[in-house]
Amino acid sequence: MTIWQARDGELRIIEHGNAGTTYYLEVLFTEANLSGPIARQRTEEILYSDRGKADDHAGYRESPSISRLEPLPLTFSVRTADTDRSEAMATWFSGATIVRTHTLHTRRGQGATYTTSIPQLGTWTAGLPNFADSGKVAFMVEVLWSRSGTSYLGYRWDEVYFPPNEQTITESEEAVTLGLNGQVYGGVTKIFAFTGSCTEIGTN
Repeated sequence: MTIWQARDGELRIIEHGNAGTTYYLEVLFTEANLSGPIARQRTEEILYSDRGKADDHAGYRESPSISRLEPLPLTFSVRTADTDRSEAMATWFSGATIVRTHTLHTRRGQGATYTTSIPQLGTWTAGLPNFADSGKVAFMVEVLWSRSGTSYLGYRWDEVYFPPNEQTITESEEAVTLGLNGQVYGGVTKIFAFTGSCTEIGTN
C-alpha cells in the first residue's frame, strides 16, 4: 500500500480563455495545508409538524434547491520566491484581470461556450448565473497527487472566486507566505489528470 503525500502533489489555477489561449498558473511551494470540499452540499431536511407535536403527522420536506449554489470554502497557502511565477501569482490573486500582459477570463456565466454540473440541478447549458459585479473573475483550481508517476488522484473545483480582501501575506523568519482563500461556486469533481490544452502563464 502506498500513502498519498503532499510532496508528490501539484496545484494549478486555470482561467477560461474565451475561445483563445487558456492560461494556467502552476502554484509552486504550496504548504501541506490545502482544505476543500470533495462534493457539493445536498439540500437540507426541514421538519414540519402539527403545532410542534412529535406524532405520526410530523415529517420532513426538502429545502429550496437554490441552497446548492451557495459557495464552498477552499483554502491553501504558498511560500513566495524571487521568481516570475511568484510575481505572477501575487498579481493573479490580487483581483487583477491582466497578468504578464495576458487577460484573465472568468469561468462564470459563459453561456453556451461552457457548462457546469451541480447535482440535482443538472447541467445548465446557459451557464450558471453570472455575478452581479462584472469585475469578479472566477477560475478553475485543480490539484493532483501522483504515485511514482503511475497512479494519480486529484480534485477540480470550478468557478472559484478569490476575494482580494481575504488573501493574506505573512512574514516569518523562514518565508513570506501567501494565504489564499477561495469560494467555490461551481462543480466539484474527482480527476485523474490535469485539464489539457492550456499554456502556463508564469514564464510567458
